[in-house]
Amino acid sequence: LISLPLTLQDSDIEDALSSILGGIKDAWTYQADDAASPWKHFRPGLASYSNLKTIEPGRGYWLDLKYNTTLQLSGNPIPAQASFRLWKGWNLIGWPYLYSKPIQEALLGLTFGQDYSVITSFDNTTKALTYFYNQPQTDGFSSLEPGKAYYIHMLKDKTIGIGVPSVDIPQNLEAQTDGQSVTLTWQAQNNPALSGYNVYRSS
Repeated sequence: LISLPLTLQDSDIEDALSSILGGIKDAWTYQADDAASPWKHFRPGLASYSNLKTIEPGRGYWLDLKYNTTLQLSGNPIPAQASFRLWKGWNLIGWPYLYSKPIQEALLGLTFGQDYSVITSFDNTTKALTYFYNQPQTDGFSSLEPGKAYYIHMLKDKTIGIGVPSVDIPQNLEAQTDGQSVTLTWQAQNNPALSGYNVYRSS
């Protein structure tokens, strides 16, 4: 059960999975927005039998493999904050970033118990499902991880922003905060090799 933490140059599923294509028996994803036929399937060499044509960040994918292998990908990181539409009931989502994040921070705009009731992951080592019920003593996991995918049971339809990475403050930038507001101070240095102005805004 995987996800892609990159925007690929070519999202065609055969091209995206070309490095392991010979080892794939089947691939699936679950698209909750297609109520009539949510499960999409791909089988290498059987284009007429496959209705899963592309592979995209933000979605989760089941891969049934013939043998252990390594998937190689080339692409660009997706924008720092991406929006995703989730539908009431089960959704299969992929964590689309190259860093991990605690669930409560990752799922911006979602409140446990009001917007969603459970998140499920799959442990490829034990071949067992693990669960997040917002109970730290018993939860099987507490963060969303790059390359992994998750089922989330939504209690309502909702569009959310997934993940905002922490900001690395440059060495020439100092930050002071009292917990409510932040004051940023830049130090500028003239570079005689350049002309004109470069203006940066921060919010």
